Amino acid sequence: MKLSFPTGELYLESRRSEYVVILRGDVVLTTRSEKKAITKYNELRKAFATNPPPELTSQERATLLGKLVGDRLVDDNHYRPQQESAKRKQSSRTFG
Repeated sequence: MKLSFPTGELYLESRRSEYVVILRGDVVLTTRSEKKAITKYNELRKAFATNPPPELTSQERATLLGKLVGDRLVDDNHYRPQQESAKRKQSSRTFG
């Protein structure tokens, strides 16, 4: 089972008969009881719903956008020349 709430970076995962609740990369709860894990997950999710994260300032937005664009450019920064076909050009069987 996997539940996620990306806005708050909240995740519930099942690993080898254990349920793990993760908040921002830190393990909040590890238990064998599915009911306890779901209860804790829902409790944290409701807390995020009532207290949304603060809005980003324009400078923070610009920094994140620059990082995102820079990462994207690095991923796409490659040049591959088109290789010529290894096949020989076939002549036609018609005269003319």
